[in-house]
Amino acid sequence: MPKLRDPYPEDHAPLAALLGEHWREFTSPEDFARSLENRAPESRVLHRVLAGAGGEVLGYGRAIHHPWQSAGTFEGLVLVHPGAHGRGLGQLLADEVWTFARRHGATRLRAFLHDDPASLAFARRWGFTVTHHAFVSRLDVTTFDEAPFVSALERAHVSGLRFTTLAREGMTEQSKRALYALNRAAGLDVPDSGGTFPPYEHFDRQVFRASWFDPSGQILAVDGGRYVGLGALGVNAGSGVGENAFTGVDRAYRGRGLATAPKLLVVREARRRGVRLLETGNDSRNAPILRVNRRFGYVPLPGWFTVEAPL
Repeated sequence: MPKLRDPYPEDHAPLAALLGEHWREFTSPEDFARSLENRAPESRVLHRVLAGAGGEVLGYGRAIHHPWQSAGTFEGLVLVHPGAHGRGLGQLLADEVWTFARRHGATRLRAFLHDDPASLAFARRWGFTVTHHAFVSRLDVTTFDEAPFVSALERAHVSGLRFTTLAREGMTEQSKRALYALNRAAGLDVPDSGGTFPPYEHFDRQVFRASWFDPSGQILAVDGGRYVGLGALGVNAGSGVGENAFTGVDRAYRGRGLATAPKLLVVREARRRGVRLLETGNDSRNAPILRVNRRFGYVPLPGWFTVEAPL
């Protein structure tokens, strides 16, 4: 009989692999271990493992509410190992997540699931409705032709902007906070932000200390001393696949090619590192960045739905 329990240290590697396979989260065992403690004192967080008779990981569920999120809103995730589908294990994990959220004052549960009929049917049985859709797109770096995009980089230079990396700027507290401020300002404009963004301390643990983070992959457009554009590259050490993790432009500088130029520099950096495939995720309503991705040649892959249910 499968057993529900808290994660053990020996679970960190299979759980990181499960998250990476299903959600393309660049999660190492060390990242996963850190996520268990990455919370503010007021956070309410559940991590549950569904283990087989031999202790093997069959599934994983989590529920999270941080104090900067909307009051009463919890985020839930349920994953079942592909080899264990069809045994009702998702139901066991979902019940744990649902019960935990309700016990801690949740009025609404938000969850993420693949855009396939089985996942949607499962969510609808639990009373969820779809709120929006997002997906990953993939670019073959080896065949990418940068010629049509070089002019955007040249225009930015002519207008007085310079391009650099966080590595060249230095990983000082000042530069890290400036990068965080740009991420926050641009991130709040993304359609699925919900009007919330984590505080600096959480971002510091979740991003700056993550296994995929490399300051040389943080491509910055700078006006004087102000960070106004960003293209972020992460590389999954296990698969060698790169991720254009975020592209952001200060609102006052939009319309000047500052989404295109950092994206081009991210591709160049990926190519320099020998990365063959580059992925990026986008909300399906984020029309401006989707247009840029299509011009670059990113090919859409199956994505995921965000679903919500009242409690």
